[in-house]
Amino acid sequence: MKTLFDDHAKMVKQLLEERAALIGRLDELNKRELTPEEQVAWDALTAQVADLDARVADLETYVMADGSEDTQEAPPPPPAAEENGKNLSSIESRLKALEAKVTRRSRPAQPGTGPYFVRDVNDRRFTADRELAFRGWCMQPTGKVTDEHRAAADRIGFDMAHKVLNLRLWNDAERRAQSTSTTAGGYLVPTGFLPELEKALLYHANHREISRVIRTETGNPLQVPTVDDTSNKGERVSENSAFNAQDVTFGQVTLNAYLYNSKLVNVSIQLMQDSAIDVAGMLGEMLGQRIGRIQADEFTTANGSSKPEGIAYSAAAGVTAASATALAVDDIIGLVHSVDRAYRDINTCRFAMHDSILLAVRKLKNGQNEPIFTESYRVGEPDRILGYPVSVFNYMDSTIASTKRTILFGDFSKYVVRDAMDIQIVRMDERYAEYGQVAFVALMRSDARYLNTAAVKRLTH
Repeated sequence: MKTLFDDHAKMVKQLLEERAALIGRLDELNKRELTPEEQVAWDALTAQVADLDARVADLETYVMADGSEDTQEAPPPPPAAEENGKNLSSIESRLKALEAKVTRRSRPAQPGTGPYFVRDVNDRRFTADRELAFRGWCMQPTGKVTDEHRAAADRIGFDMAHKVLNLRLWNDAERRAQSTSTTAGGYLVPTGFLPELEKALLYHANHREISRVIRTETGNPLQVPTVDDTSNKGERVSENSAFNAQDVTFGQVTLNAYLYNSKLVNVSIQLMQDSAIDVAGMLGEMLGQRIGRIQADEFTTANGSSKPEGIAYSAAAGVTAASATALAVDDIIGLVHSVDRAYRDINTCRFAMHDSILLAVRKLKNGQNEPIFTESYRVGEPDRILGYPVSVFNYMDSTIASTKRTILFGDFSKYVVRDAMDIQIVRMDERYAEYGQVAFVALMRSDARYLNTAAVKRLTH
């Protein structure tokens, strides 16, 4: 049975993690003379320390109110606001004391003696403040920002005057540690914004789910070594015979950082003022979809000249179908066996094709009149063809005709997507003010290349 102390322990752990993230960022800034932008970040971080201290005090009150014999002492008083930048050690000691108390007690909450579970009041307020501050940030150029928006922004250290948000995707630990330095701060946006943006981006640019994705802190060209040693083998030698040498031939792939944008998204002031509208989720979804679609297109079809290398465009030739206008089971089996066994592991290889081609494959049956397609009925388990998972890339060829590249098969981890720095959300002040609108645009720098073209082969008609 879940106890009140389980909730306490979970909150203590969360607060300790937040404290560690704050220490890391404060230590980094403390090593050098601060620029004006970094000074803003320092001030915001110390404000977060104050908020963390208040949440610790709130948790201490909860623990003290439980009536256990070892919690009768009063919690330490919170430090003065001017000491916020220096009290992280005090916070840690208080959290450690709380941790010791809640882990050695295991009685459940008693009916009628209080809440059956504990919610951190400060966390709920922080979530509401993020929503209000984000709405205020969106409406900043319209002059419609209210005192409520400003107060919420002040409480969480969110500077609505900044026109750019830097958002780090897919890494919760990095996101927690991200500061409010040169922008309003990515992790201070509402909770619905990042998840919606990430889901939309992954859904449309689903190459990211099966390829190798790397993230760099700069946009400089990145040199990645490549090697294909599948044609080399060892040797058998007689006694006292010299060993022969076999050099490994290394290649090199350069990953650049091409700039993608979502195009401008115009949102009316009335829509943002309507509290029933989830502005954060709506913006996150739209911006993510647009970036996802252009990247999905280029990661599939681009020729690699001053743009990414398309996964279908650059895939090595595997099998030419027996018919230019039809698809046969033997074509697909041949495609599987065109890939070297070194890259053909059932756990790493998969098919990729357009949804229309997948429809044609689903109708195919083997010599025993059994379908080669297996539909998954388990959440998280992919559909399969000949036992291998299948992904849908809707920018691949959708018709079966001469010269069309209809199916890919192989180890897609040999295809690398590179993201440079953070995704940026830019607010366009005044540009559409006369229409009662605010414009937003998402910017993302990425590239994609094969590290080994022998790992993925294509079926051509």
